[in-house]
Amino acid sequence: MPDQSTVATTHEARRTPVHTQSTLVFGCVSAAMAIWLLPYVFGPLGMIFGAMAAMRGDRRGRWVVALAAACLVLGLLVNLVPDHILFSGS
Repeated sequence: MPDQSTVATTHEARRTPVHTQSTLVFGCVSAAMAIWLLPYVFGPLGMIFGAMAAMRGDRRGRWVVALAAACLVLGLLVNLVPDHILFSGS
């Protein structure tokens, strides 16, 4: 009869990530929206979606968290630029 620790490690090795594709896509879309629209809302939302994917076993979830954090900072910087510089008519 196999040892219990061997059975546990074999079971963990066979563990595959749950379906996280849609969670990753929502995280990337939220991160991209954080640049131009409500960075305080969409930045953390993208981080939450990335963390959910990472907790389900997908390694790309960490990248989505980092992307959302970078887009949050970029969105805050874009909001600091006055509107007349960004949207000058001529």
